[in-house]
Amino acid sequence: MLYKINLLFRFPIEFFKWSKRRYSPPLPELLKRSFLTSFSNKEMCWVETGTYKGITSLALARKSKQVITIEPDSMLYRRANSRLSIQKNIRVINGTSQESLMSAVNYLSFQDQVSFYLDGHFSGGVTYKGDGDSPLLAELNIIQTLLDRKVKFLIIIDDVRLTYQERVESGNYPSVNHLVTWCAENNFSWRIENDMFIALN
Repeated sequence: MLYKINLLFRFPIEFFKWSKRRYSPPLPELLKRSFLTSFSNKEMCWVETGTYKGITSLALARKSKQVITIEPDSMLYRRANSRLSIQKNIRVINGTSQESLMSAVNYLSFQDQVSFYLDGHFSGGVTYKGDGDSPLLAELNIIQTLLDRKVKFLIIIDDVRLTYQERVESGNYPSVNHLVTWCAENNFSWRIENDMFIALN
């Protein structure tokens, strides 16, 4: 409730548009970025999948130590890389998350925590579509191989509503039950808030 009051004063127009939809997902972009950056601090390092225009990358970079963002579509990569090149703590990688997630983590200069913002799914238009609509299963498998490192991991999966829909069967989306089981098997606590699945070990 306090979070909604805070958003009301910071982004009144966006908030009222959202309230007209009875707070149904997806969250308006301004509110989504505000919520996402609330997890950040100046020592945090982020890996983002699905750069798109780089707007979220830039928002994270302004409140964190370092951001590595992965974009598989070559046109979107070039545009985002050009736009973000002046921001010294952002690196844009052109590749799929399956190919690039591990090297992105290894490039980071983290000490205590790595945060993942997983938003690399196909959402129509110019966004990239690989073998399926979502690389999330592969991304979680890669993250699982990193868990023996003595650091904390924060995982935020955007558009979690899609894990409830028919795309689970047709588009390589894990079900929300799969996400919950993954968390239990890997000692992560979890919650769902603002259409995001948030997991922390």
